[in-house]
Amino acid sequence: MAKKDLGDLLREEVQKNSSADINLGEQMSQEDNSIAETEAADDTNNHRAKRALTKADLEALVNDLRAALEESQKYSNSLEQKVADLQSDLQTQKASVQKLKAELKEAEQNSSEIKTLRSEVGKIDKIKAELEDAKNFILQLSETNTKSSKKPATPSKQSQQIVPSKSNEVLTTPTDKVIHSHLPSTTLTNSDIGWVD
Repeated sequence: MAKKDLGDLLREEVQKNSSADINLGEQMSQEDNSIAETEAADDTNNHRAKRALTKADLEALVNDLRAALEESQKYSNSLEQKVADLQSDLQTQKASVQKLKAELKEAEQNSSEIKTLRSEVGKIDKIKAELEDAKNFILQLSETNTKSSKKPATPSKQSQQIVPSKSNEVLTTPTDKVIHSHLPSTTLTNSDIGWVD
């Protein structure tokens, strides 16, 4: 056997190496599995530790959120109260505006009535002035009449004075008025007209 073929030697070596590699591969895979199991156990422990910390953190977070929720509800309630107050104020302001509009309309009507009344007062003052003029004229006529009854009916310069009047009457002498004052009145009564009650 001294003379073995070089090919046979190589085959033997390859088989030895392959069996060694297989054994080595198996050993490595076993080591990898144990490392992976160890890492998995560590991850589970870390996860549990994180989970335990997370529960505490979550409880704190929940408490913080509840406090924030209560505060936001208080703030919301205060805002709702403010809105209700503002709506109440708005209604009050609207009522005030309506009342002021009504008062303004009434004042405008009163203003137009005041203007009308002032116009009427002006007319009344004008009529009073005309009545005063007529009264003065009548007094002058009555004085002239009493003087003329004492004296003969001869026209003198004083009795022929023309008295101006504001009512645009035809100017006449006082003696003409006296003569006309003795004429019967021209007003008609119900019996003159023929009305029967």
